[in-house]
Amino acid sequence: MGTMRPARRPRGWRAPGPRPAGPGDDATLLPVAGEDLCHLAGDWRIFQHVGGHRWSLDDLATAWMAALETSSRPPARVADLGCGIGTVLMLLAWRFVDARCEGIEAEAEKASLARRSIRWNGCADRCAIRVGDLRDASALDGTFDLITGTPPYLPRGTATEPARADRGPWHF
Repeated sequence: MGTMRPARRPRGWRAPGPRPAGPGDDATLLPVAGEDLCHLAGDWRIFQHVGGHRWSLDDLATAWMAALETSSRPPARVADLGCGIGTVLMLLAWRFVDARCEGIEAEAEKASLARRSIRWNGCADRCAIRVGDLRDASALDGTFDLITGTPPYLPRGTATEPARADRGPWHF
């Protein structure tokens, strides 16, 4: 069994935003060994590997700036390029409850975590993750009002690449 992080909140404080669906009777929506189910925004949560790619301040800053830039005209369609475990996509889905959100991720394992988080949070009717290469113009369908991507993306040879296989491909 994995870890489900408890909320750390003042007594009586209620989280803003849409309520998550939670796991219900679906055992696949419980964390397994080596996974955390951590808080993301409001009561929404995200699946992460304990020793792998985890959501970060970069993701939060990207989603916050995207939401700020589009607050006067909320997006109907959002795309997140190289969405990883789905952090930016879900933060924007939490903020813009009427938006349809689509992510593209090259690594199937990260896309799987993102899909489980989407189901746990109850937004699978308006959020989707595709496995593919963000450089492929046909990877996403249609046009989008907002497109995000979390840098940095560095050319190979310009910095030291991580030794861990789960950290290099999305950074270089």
